[in-house]
Amino acid sequence: MKITAHIATLLLLFPFGIWHFLLFDRLVRYEYKNFRETWEQNGRPFGFFWKPPHYGLRVSPMRHMARDRCAVMWLFVTPLWMEHDDKARVLVSRLRWLWLSFVLIGLPAFAFANLIIMVLTDK
Repeated sequence: MKITAHIATLLLLFPFGIWHFLLFDRLVRYEYKNFRETWEQNGRPFGFFWKPPHYGLRVSPMRHMARDRCAVMWLFVTPLWMEHDDKARVLVSRLRWLWLSFVLIGLPAFAFANLIIMVLTDK
């Protein structure tokens, strides 16, 4: 029962992850469609759910590294192509707020729920 309760608390974090992946995918797709040269300079990243039409089933490890690098970098640095585009700035702002919400709300809620479970089940 205790394990089931701990696993159930993971559901608190699930919406943050899915929403983050979807926002990141929208941002990468936007870069692909509107800033193709920059997308290529970034290593041709793909999203977590979205891939460019010409990508097959297997994607090279270099593309995975490009995606991961962009996913982290865009949380802290605004590239030039984003600074001059309103839609890109809105998307990256949402991505950053979501990440901050995850850190300040999602993780503490997860930790608190697990602490409560431990306290209630150790009696």
